[in-house]
Amino acid sequence: MKLSNTNEASTDPQITASGNNVYVAWTDNSDIFFKKIAILSNGTLAYGDTVSLDDNNEASTDPQITASGNNVYVAWSTTTNNDILFAASTDNGSSFGSIVNVSNNSGSSVEPRIVASGTKAYIVWQDDTEILFKKVTIDGDNNILGDAEDLSSSPNGSFHPSIAISPTTNVLTVTWEEFTNLDTGGSDIFFRKITNSGTTFGDAINISHNVGNSVDSHVGIDEVTGNVFLIWTDDQGMTNNEIFSSASLNGGGNFGCPISISNSSENSLDARQALVDSDPIARQFVAMREVPLDLSRSDIFLQNSMDYLAKFIHIFPPSNLSPTWGTDSVSISGSVINPDVGDMAVVDWGDGNSDQTIMSGCSWGPIQHTYSVNAINSNPIQIVAKMVDNSGNQKAASDPVEVIVKPHTTSLALDKISTVKQGETITVTGSIIDESTGAPLGGKIITFDGTGALALPVSGVLSSSNGSFVAKAQAQNATAVGLSVMAHFAGDSSYAPSDGGPKTYDTISSSAIAFSVKSGQNSNVILGGFNASVQFQNVLDNGTIFVANCDPPESIRYLPLGCLEVSSEVNLSEASGALLNMSYGAKVPQDGTSGSQIDIFHETSPGTVVDITHGRNTSSSTVTADMSSSGKFILGVALHGTKPERAIWQQVFFGTANEISLRDIENKGNSTAIFSLDKTSYLMTDTPVLTVSDPEGNLNANSVDIASAGVISETSRHNNSTDGITLVLHETGPNTGVFKASFTFTSANSSGTALQANSGDRLTIVYNI
Repeated sequence: MKLSNTNEASTDPQITASGNNVYVAWTDNSDIFFKKIAILSNGTLAYGDTVSLDDNNEASTDPQITASGNNVYVAWSTTTNNDILFAASTDNGSSFGSIVNVSNNSGSSVEPRIVASGTKAYIVWQDDTEILFKKVTIDGDNNILGDAEDLSSSPNGSFHPSIAISPTTNVLTVTWEEFTNLDTGGSDIFFRKITNSGTTFGDAINISHNVGNSVDSHVGIDEVTGNVFLIWTDDQGMTNNEIFSSASLNGGGNFGCPISISNSSENSLDARQALVDSDPIARQFVAMREVPLDLSRSDIFLQNSMDYLAKFIHIFPPSNLSPTWGTDSVSISGSVINPDVGDMAVVDWGDGNSDQTIMSGCSWGPIQHTYSVNAINSNPIQIVAKMVDNSGNQKAASDPVEVIVKPHTTSLALDKISTVKQGETITVTGSIIDESTGAPLGGKIITFDGTGALALPVSGVLSSSNGSFVAKAQAQNATAVGLSVMAHFAGDSSYAPSDGGPKTYDTISSSAIAFSVKSGQNSNVILGGFNASVQFQNVLDNGTIFVANCDPPESIRYLPLGCLEVSSEVNLSEASGALLNMSYGAKVPQDGTSGSQIDIFHETSPGTVVDITHGRNTSSSTVTADMSSSGKFILGVALHGTKPERAIWQQVFFGTANEISLRDIENKGNSTAIFSLDKTSYLMTDTPVLTVSDPEGNLNANSVDIASAGVISETSRHNNSTDGITLVLHETGPNTGVFKASFTFTSANSSGTALQANSGDRLTIVYNI
């Protein structure tokens, strides 16, 4: 049956019943509407008229409705003046008295909640950030308003009230949310009991009392016993929400410790409860929504197995679920339900140790424990809390909480490995420490791998008591650059594995000579006997450079003039480098070459060479190169492929200070080019000469450049032959910028430098820029 039956949006439906009558209220186009449905003796339904309760030009919302006997009460809030309004009917909803402004103040009054008993209605609402209460007594056509009572009186703010009434004792119970920690935004659920027909107020009690956010509270009262049941949503400072409940088995005098009734790792929300009379206490049914943490499909769950008389002990999540033995402590605390005076919480840490602590109200702890190295053998560790009396008798035990005790982390370091002559002894050193404590670790097996570790002991070496280790082996009997060594500790039951390195070293020729390098901003080392020198930038400490003559590797990149094998053990500051200078003064370049064609090449890997030339001084017959790593450095005449027609060569050195000038290729119009023919008219037997004057075409001042141009006749443009001819023009001499070419005429199709033409044709010149 459609009740609203309007063209406007209808919202906020509320329903209640009393006797044989059902009452419904809702919001329709910012007005509050009411309808009565009577259940007749024959079981049929009689629908009353739809009545507008607030036809007062105020925008209204959030209607609340209750009934007691023949009396029907409706309260709602207005968004125009932010007031709480009230209307009452004493004839089963057939008519309503005048509207009463319950809040009637300058504050923002919202979220009215209403209950009733006989001719008395009780309303709570949120007024700004306080929870207010007022009683309304119906005396004939008069609504007698009591004084407003501030139930919360909180300096931090109170919100979202809930109210319930016992139909047998007329005891009122009110709950709300209240901020208790402004720094974290934490809130708790508060409760207050009201007796003597709304005139005697009990103390405000913090029911949830934890570090998290407690919200969305609902209160219910058992009609027979007057026992009070509260439910709410609580995150307890964790990542997921749980539904908690607390019961007062003495009519709201005091409450038992809160218990989690959802017990879920998901998010539990939107809990609502119903109470069914049962012995010895009312049976509580709670429906709730479970939302997975990944926000996938939610489900509705029902819980009805709460035992408020049972004893219970619970462990909150520990401070550390994966402690490191000997260094990290695990701190735990928890909650209890129905402890007796003198009861203790005993924690079995799962490693043969236990501790006990006193209980305070509904909680116990925190209590701390540090695991020893032996606990690793018992992983995973099960922590259990027990409630015991003063004689040690167990009353309750928690579900176990699992922790994994971790080994200490380790740090393995390799020292710098020095360059060694081929076939001589290589020495690898390093150290291993307990990273958790900084202490050295002795007796640990260190193994090695890498291209430079092939001869090191396969079984590894043991670290000494100070954590250091030494491994020696014969280096390979060949020169090599960048041989790598990695060190490994595989770990054991007490210490985690770690790796060190990689470190690299070179094997140098047995004939290599060592040169000392002094620290300083610019350290120049003369490589006596090798016609070379090295200039180091910003040397941090004294070092050594090893140099030997070598056979140049074969390459199509150069004609070799000499080869040096260099290995550097010099520590430079960041962004610093070295320049290698090699002399070719005693070496005669190949025929047809000059000093300007001699470069320095670096063999970066077998078969791969890179031109690293940084600069050249032909007057001193030296070439300079950037030396960023060790290896073979070849002095040679650079070989290049055949230069394409019209191309020019320009030296580009290794590094950043290079600049190449090209003509403006974005300029499609060549304003500097002037072209002409040697005559104004021609016979078919003539040989015309095309001249182009173009300074921009003069690409290389030291050679004869070429240009190109097209010649088109009217005959060649309109017949089926090619569209004219293309001429290659040669510069008349180096650096002239003047280009010339000749062509002939033919009656046949254009070909080569012969242009198809007829008497009377006009010629068109197209110059290719």
